[in-house]
Amino acid sequence: MEAKLQGSSAAQATQATADSSFIREANAGNVLEVRLGNLAVGRPHFEVKQFAQRMVTDHTRMEKQWSALPQVTASRPRPWTGRRSKM
Repeated sequence: MEAKLQGSSAAQATQATADSSFIREANAGNVLEVRLGNLAVGRPHFEVKQFAQRMVTDHTRMEKQWSALPQVTASRPRPWTGRRSKM
């Protein structure tokens, strides 16, 4: 019985690590989209500026939502370094 409980704990820890990794990757993607949107806001075409501003607004909101998730799961995302983690 004890071995079964230890296996369950290991599975939960593995899932928590995978969840945390996914949250970090999603958050990193949002940061990148905001940065790219901010670059595109400076373009001369109205449609590009409009789309870029929407990207910044939407991904900033998503970034806040993703950043709030680790507080629920008791883990915090690591800051994005511009590199994807190896899987």
